[in-house]
Amino acid sequence: ITLHCSLNEHNHHLINDFTIKQMRQGCFLVNTARGGLIEEKALAQALKEGRIRGAALDVHESEPFSFANGPLKDAPNVICTPHTAWYSEQASIESREDAAKEIRRAITGHIPDG
Repeated sequence: ITLHCSLNEHNHHLINDFTIKQMRQGCFLVNTARGGLIEEKALAQALKEGRIRGAALDVHESEPFSFANGPLKDAPNVICTPHTAWYSEQASIESREDAAKEIRRAITGHIPDG
């Protein structure tokens, strides 16, 4: 299961104990969308019980993320990254080029695009 949605008052903790129990036993969960979509305590319990086989999270319920102090610290089969799923060498190059382009636009009296 991968999450690709914004976070709002209607889907906060979309993934919780109730929805996890509706999932196929042993599924994998990936979240690169918004941290508040997943109730991390429920996810940790599901990982410990094997209801979810593994999880990969690039966004977290509390940020900045602290693995040592969070509910996932003792959970097995979880990969947590600090909001860096966007990163690649090419993305970094393009980001720098876009920033330089906007600086040039501002210096020449144009309103920046971004």
